[in-house]
Amino acid sequence: MIHPQIRGYWELQAARVQLLEAISPRGGLGEAVKQATLFLHGYAVNVTHVVSGTLASSHLVDFAAGGAETYRYKIRVRDSAAGLIYISPLTVNPFTGDKPSEYGLVEHRKGGAHAFYRRTYEEAGPFALLIAHNVIYGRLPRGGNIIGIAGTAASGVLGAAQSLGGSI
Repeated sequence: MIHPQIRGYWELQAARVQLLEAISPRGGLGEAVKQATLFLHGYAVNVTHVVSGTLASSHLVDFAAGGAETYRYKIRVRDSAAGLIYISPLTVNPFTGDKPSEYGLVEHRKGGAHAFYRRTYEEAGPFALLIAHNVIYGRLPRGGNIIGIAGTAASGVLGAAQSLGGSI
């Protein structure tokens, strides 16, 4: 009588759990979105032209992942993660009394070097995707061919986000 043996079953199950955590909105994917959004926020602040500093300091960042909603805006996400960078609608310039959320749009629409969010997307977007990729890749299981399969899955997730307008 032949008694087949299965080797590596528990290791495979552990790798499967680790892979699912790596691409979970509340796990690796959520952390990837958070790190990429923080990087993009910092870039937007740095490329915003400064007169009084109110507009640059008005850029806010918010996150939501896996069934949650962002803190300031009611943006619901179910099985995904989202990062949001925006100009605070509550901030008022102490020197002029104007709202950066209003004059920031005028500044951005001037285009070129004034278009802080467009510049952030075009100049820093590829680096943000790399940051997100590295976060997810760093959480993938190691050993055997599982890393190749998981790496392809992570690239697919990031590629899909980029094709949707780079919203990661």
